[in-house]
Amino acid sequence: MVVQGINPYKYNVKNGLKSYVVNLKDRTCSCRSFDLDLMPCSHAVATISFAKQSIYSYIADFYKMDNLREMYLGEVISVLHPDEWVVPPKVRSKIVRPSLNPQQAGRPRSKRISSGAKSSSGSRRLRCSRCGQVGHNRVTCTTIMQESIGTESGSCSATQATSRRAHGPK
Repeated sequence: MVVQGINPYKYNVKNGLKSYVVNLKDRTCSCRSFDLDLMPCSHAVATISFAKQSIYSYIADFYKMDNLREMYLGEVISVLHPDEWVVPPKVRSKIVRPSLNPQQAGRPRSKRISSGAKSSSGSRRLRCSRCGQVGHNRVTCTTIMQESIGTESGSCSATQATSRRAHGPK
């Protein structure tokens, strides 16, 4: 990182193609990490080192060990058993009912896309594309149809297809 001074408190920090402005007086950086965390970001650390100052002085007090120790010096009073709680009659008389529409945790379930074999009203009826009857499809069709005479396309008729299924491929 390249640090350039703008004035005694403001510095321009170039990190690759990006550029950041660090203000040591206000303890801010244009990346906003120094402002929000109250802990110097990498740009602020480079600036503080460039200014030959102590990084420790720019860390918020609640991150320091002295403050942490002081927090736990006092007594920690445990919570009494619920039978020993003093609850005012006004609060005790309130009845709290559960929500009528409890919101489930997580992502809402989407409706399933049904497959082609079933519809929302039950099973779908199969219709044969060869003979037009309901209950089977063209693969399982056993209806023998007359051979078409003079077919130029070379397609086989229903009887040839049925015999091929029964005896296997030629």
